[in-house]
Amino acid sequence: MTHRSRAHASEWILLLVVVAVAAVLRFAALGDIPPGLYRDEAYNGLDAVQVLRGVTPVFFEANNGREPLFIYLVSAAVALLGRTPVAIRIVAAILGTLTVSAAYFLFRAMYGRGVALLGAAVLAITVWPIQLSRIGFRAVALPLFTALALWQLWAAVRSGKMWRFALAGVLYGASFYTYLAARFTPVALVAWLLLRGRRQSPPVRWRHLLVFAVAALVVLSPLAAYVGTHWDSFSARAGQVSVFNPAINGGDLWGTLARHAVGIAGMFNVRGDFIPRHNVPLRPVFDPLLGAAFLLGVIVAAVRRSDADRLALAWVGVMLLPTLLAEDAPHFLRGVGILPVLFVFPALGLHWLGETLARRTSRRLATVVMVGLLAGGLAFTVRDYFMRYARDPSTAYAFEAGPAQLAAETNAYLGAGWQGGWAATSGAGAGDRTVYLARRLWDSWPSLRFLLAETDAVRLLGNGEPATATSHVRLVVWPYEPYAEHLRLLPVGSAIQVTRGPLERGDLETEPRLVSIAFDARPASELAALPIMPGAVVGGMFRLAGAALTPAGNDLAITLHWQSLTATDVNYMLFVHVVQPGQPLTTGDGPACGGYYPTHFWRAGDWIVDERVVQLPRPFDPAQDQVIVGMYDLETLQRLPVARDGTPSGDSIALNP
Repeated sequence: MTHRSRAHASEWILLLVVVAVAAVLRFAALGDIPPGLYRDEAYNGLDAVQVLRGVTPVFFEANNGREPLFIYLVSAAVALLGRTPVAIRIVAAILGTLTVSAAYFLFRAMYGRGVALLGAAVLAITVWPIQLSRIGFRAVALPLFTALALWQLWAAVRSGKMWRFALAGVLYGASFYTYLAARFTPVALVAWLLLRGRRQSPPVRWRHLLVFAVAALVVLSPLAAYVGTHWDSFSARAGQVSVFNPAINGGDLWGTLARHAVGIAGMFNVRGDFIPRHNVPLRPVFDPLLGAAFLLGVIVAAVRRSDADRLALAWVGVMLLPTLLAEDAPHFLRGVGILPVLFVFPALGLHWLGETLARRTSRRLATVVMVGLLAGGLAFTVRDYFMRYARDPSTAYAFEAGPAQLAAETNAYLGAGWQGGWAATSGAGAGDRTVYLARRLWDSWPSLRFLLAETDAVRLLGNGEPATATSHVRLVVWPYEPYAEHLRLLPVGSAIQVTRGPLERGDLETEPRLVSIAFDARPASELAALPIMPGAVVGGMFRLAGAALTPAGNDLAITLHWQSLTATDVNYMLFVHVVQPGQPLTTGDGPACGGYYPTHFWRAGDWIVDERVVQLPRPFDPAQDQVIVGMYDLETLQRLPVARDGTPSGDSIALNP
């Protein structure tokens, strides 16, 4: 094998290694990191479902309007995997991985294989493109088409071949179907042409530009026709977030622009986007090691000013305008147009450093330093994204993990649809189960509408819906609105258990709150027997049929099975006291079932499962600690009497006498 052949083989092997690393960072734990499914992702999934049903618009107007390419790709994944978070995010992971390869070919055409491998490597391991590749936002498609279009355009300019200009135009026209930041790319191309000047060799002639423009317009024509008749919906989102909107600039346009410019200047090395859905909050684009290489590369490009440098500088400078001219700058999603060209600069810095070391020391030492810097960048990424960010509870709230968890739990109850993992469960599920879901939850959370199994077993709560004939019923309500009228849907005489749902928290809120409360009704015959069977009747109304004590560290979980003998309109309090000889250890008073199913809701014949946890100053010792329970009237503080086999037995029940 000749030296040229060995070098060529080594180049492809290194590229495969870089792409493999990129794929691992984009696909690993894709179903879990980030958790949940944000509403913008869910809307993409809902529209993908409509595509599968034959609805094929050129622009999707829901959720402030969206370009269609990503949604059509998601529809294919939904057809394969079902209605799951991964069906949306796997498209982003594929596009993000392909972008690394496409960027390599762009950088190679512009600068050669050394810069290309370094640029692709930095792109592969940097948090921003990794994050973009792991969430179901359509913006992830723009960097790929940017790389492909610029690669072919650069090759066309170098070769002068018309077919390359046509291919570049086709790819460039397709980029407008990805994300709204593509609307600024004509300005970037014009800026590059102006910077390169008329004397730059090889020249770009008018016939070249005409072929490029015609090819782009042919591809763009369906979207252009839509824009001509639907300008308001096409431009609505841009108007909402524009810095020229007085609601955004607060009457201080120039001051706002100045603050945005300062923020954007610092986004690469000092302070990045604060929104958890776009970035590890406030993390700059580059870690300290690669950030230094980025600054060095900018200096190299600005001083040298080759045609490739002019393209890179013009492109990144212009494509920062979408975030400069909108709220929340720096905004990594709106700034996505600078990708992947941005990664030319750290590559130039690393390449310059490597060549300098190679001349002054040795090529081997230069290689070791390059690998060390990239390994350091990878270590920063793993720490910041896969360890800190992935484990931060705020990340789950930002991606609305609570509603996604509710959907998974509901599907698991029904035995159908997505229950976690990559693919949805096929089949109709259990036929003897019905879920009633609060309409407010359905309307508020697009992820529920996308993730819940498509089955007649899920019914929305309305006014006066008839009760189902199934023996297993789950009633899911929003806990901050009246729901007593819906309790009639639970079959009388069933065992009823109340479960607190997952938590959610808005972007501007500091405290989480419950997404839902679930009431599960099943035949009383399915209740498992508990080890403690007091058989005592409280107040002549409630029989304590069973109890269980489960210690766990300093916590004591207590399960009580009550049978309601008659209905009452009084909300009696339950008390749970843990005492040792001579003194109480802890007390736990409160309404039944956490207050979500108090005694004045209980119906004659119902069985109620009440679960609670009390905290002790030390681990529970059944040999000396006694647990007593009972009920009392909150208004009078009088305990209800207890009877065993009709004989009065005080006003409390000892669970471990």
